[in-house]
Amino acid sequence: MSQVDRAQHAVNLTGNARDVSQAFQTYLERYEQQDGVTYRGRTGAIHVPEDLADLIVSVNGLDDRPVARPKLRLRPPVASHAGPIVNYTPQEIAKLYSFPTVANPGQGQCI
Repeated sequence: MSQVDRAQHAVNLTGNARDVSQAFQTYLERYEQQDGVTYRGRTGAIHVPEDLADLIVSVNGLDDRPVARPKLRLRPPVASHAGPIVNYTPQEIAKLYSFPTVANPGQGQCI
């Protein structure tokens, strides 16, 4: 066991691939993508001891395969526009659309 974080209800474990594969009854292997990127991937289901199954919410970090790439698009600068650029706060937009229609929609409610 590497670390216990009681505040987050988390237990962080470390070990070599063989030991982790045996502990969770899954298979960890190295893979290579067509673009040359290598990663550790998991095949098969993850198993946990039956007496702990109701306590474990998730098992993370067994593989480090790339799952997503950021796709940030910047808007090209506008050469000319009809008028000044105007920014609105959420409160200003709500007022423009008369939202909410009730003065205090959450008054008297408790979450």
